[in-house]
Amino acid sequence: MPYPHPFFDADGNPRLPEIPCIKYILIGEARPPLNPPIYNDCGGDTANTYFYNIQHVHLTPWLTAPRLHWDCPDYRPCPHNKVQTLLCLASKGVLLLDLFPFAIGYNLALRHLLNVHGVTHNFWDNHANPYNLQNRINANHNLLCDDWDLSLVAPCHISAQIVNPIHGFPPIATMPVGLHPATFNIDLEDHTRCPLGGDWRKVAVSAAGFPTAHLIGISF
Repeated sequence: MPYPHPFFDADGNPRLPEIPCIKYILIGEARPPLNPPIYNDCGGDTANTYFYNIQHVHLTPWLTAPRLHWDCPDYRPCPHNKVQTLLCLASKGVLLLDLFPFAIGYNLALRHLLNVHGVTHNFWDNHANPYNLQNRINANHNLLCDDWDLSLVAPCHISAQIVNPIHGFPPIATMPVGLHPATFNIDLEDHTRCPLGGDWRKVAVSAAGFPTAHLIGISF
């Protein structure tokens, strides 16, 4: 980070009065590629949207939807606003993890290739891939709440590939087990969900192609 960690003060003390456990894991696709920055008067970059970069204050539903659902403050217009948004989400036990480490331009054709060639599954739980999602969650198992769960906010072609049991993606195996294995493949009809996601409760992506506060809410 090109700035001090926003969750700690200058003396290294946590800014949150209590250290939360991780209760809600949102699984996204990948960090967005960087645009040339455009800075406003208070140092906010209005051209970029990475969830955890406090300088990126351009609107993105991947941050707006969770901040609305968990009743957190707006992350605009300045980095200090975004710090408060992220601290609020952290205090509620919210963590976003991206499935893929490639900050590139994704499209439907590429997502199809990732699915049919097993790359999506590889980054889910393939033990030969040290960056797989299961490894990353297991590395932080001591930070998980006993009732932790996850939902998918990656675009629909990736989210539906993961949650539909015909594709053979198992629940993430870790301790504590949490609610995740029992809720992973539950049906829940909602007319606002993306069609490919069908009635899967854990697909929190709308027909417009992005997560909404409503779908995140019913997914948990």
